[in-house]
Amino acid sequence: MPKKLESQQKKLVKLIKDREWRLNNLYHIRPKEGSHLIPFKMNWAQVELFENMWNRSIVLKARQLGVTTFFSILFLDDCLFNPNREAGIIADTRENAEEIFRTKVKDVWENVARDIPALRKLITDSITLESDQGKRLIFSNGSAFRVSTSMRSGTLSQLLITEYGKICAKEPEKAREIRTGSIETLPRDALLAMESTAMGNEGDFFNKCRDAELDCLSRRELTTMDYKFFFFPWYKEKGYQLKTSSPVPPDMESYFKKHTEASGIKFTQEQKAWYCKKSSELGDDVKREYPTTAREAFEQSIEGAYLARHIQSAYVDGRVDSMPYIRNLPVHTSWDLGINDTTSIWFFQIHLDCIRFIDYYENADEGLTHYVNVLKYRDYIYGKHLAPHDIEVRDFTIGKTRKEFAREQGLIFETVPRPSDVMDKIESVRTLFPQFYFDENKCSRGLSCLKNYRKEWDDKNGCYKNRPLHNWASHGFDALSTCALGFEAGFLETRELQHEAVVEYDVFE
Repeated sequence: MPKKLESQQKKLVKLIKDREWRLNNLYHIRPKEGSHLIPFKMNWAQVELFENMWNRSIVLKARQLGVTTFFSILFLDDCLFNPNREAGIIADTRENAEEIFRTKVKDVWENVARDIPALRKLITDSITLESDQGKRLIFSNGSAFRVSTSMRSGTLSQLLITEYGKICAKEPEKAREIRTGSIETLPRDALLAMESTAMGNEGDFFNKCRDAELDCLSRRELTTMDYKFFFFPWYKEKGYQLKTSSPVPPDMESYFKKHTEASGIKFTQEQKAWYCKKSSELGDDVKREYPTTAREAFEQSIEGAYLARHIQSAYVDGRVDSMPYIRNLPVHTSWDLGINDTTSIWFFQIHLDCIRFIDYYENADEGLTHYVNVLKYRDYIYGKHLAPHDIEVRDFTIGKTRKEFAREQGLIFETVPRPSDVMDKIESVRTLFPQFYFDENKCSRGLSCLKNYRKEWDDKNGCYKNRPLHNWASHGFDALSTCALGFEAGFLETRELQHEAVVEYDVFE
């Protein structure tokens, strides 16, 4: 072998041992726009992930920052240059799994080192593809890479879960399967990453992000089983700018000013213009898809939520705050009753034209006596108690209706008429919602229910069904709908003025 060629080969062998060099020089990807492959170079977000790699990572991000692309190439690189590795990606849908496999795994493998012929030959001479079936590549060195919507079998050395926030929100059973099946099979030294945009402030993705962010803020030393938190906001991406002579609307200027004062973030005019454009296109969803802060991302209502705009308006208008108990006004309650399920109670007062929810309680597998005691132990003077139609149902274990049994306990219920359709119940709540005020702390669980009360997802057809999903959030909403339907039926009414003397109500006779 000529000395010059031998020297070149030694140089290539030396370079190929450097993983960072390989990631920035061996691979090609499809850009956001266009079909031609371009060389992959790590962007700022990908560099941050690479330089701060941890056994378990959770990534909350703005859209289109290349997080899935980074892990796809990282995993493929590990499979090519290490024997007997098993890498996997779990996608939220079958279509996305197929897209990731085709564009971010298979295409990348087929074009490895395409711009460096000598290096390409060196790689393909030492490793070949033995099998390509069912979104899985198996290499001659015993390594394999697969993409699917679930993974319960096999021992993975690397696993990425994409759009985990969406999976938790739309398919909680699938999220549970991932937690108990896929994640639990990983060995202690496996590399696990989860990435997603935010989807509401409930579920496993939210919980993991919250806990990981708290660990980050407290600078707690992480174990190999703890998640490292990564947050990638939109304004760090250089491409998210727009040149225009149009002025920034006053409300958006206030938005940018608030974040500058709170966090020291400095926005350019081009960044402001870009964000304003996205805001006009996406509406309330812009904060979820392109968050400025992690907290902002999770404050947004989840997709398909019935009360998304109404809750957003309540926060903007300052109707979610501290709501102290006004002692010279009665406290009314509205219920959703569960037998072998959750019972939920909203506590509210009427002040002028405002309906002030000052407290919330829920529990499960308890008899009616338990809830009577809950009311008794709260330091409230009570007014009316509104219950849904099933309060009239006879309980064969006690031989009487629950309404009759409650009266014996000293609790007198008004039975709210049953709506003819579930959408009538939802519209009743929506109509009255502008008059609702909530105590942010005492009603936090109830507010979570309202934020997460949403349409049922049809996985087969890839769309929402025209009916609510019955889950943990349903009970808090149904109890609130009892309140709205009670006003609609005339059991209670708001008043322009309340100068008259207040009658002291007592729940107990």
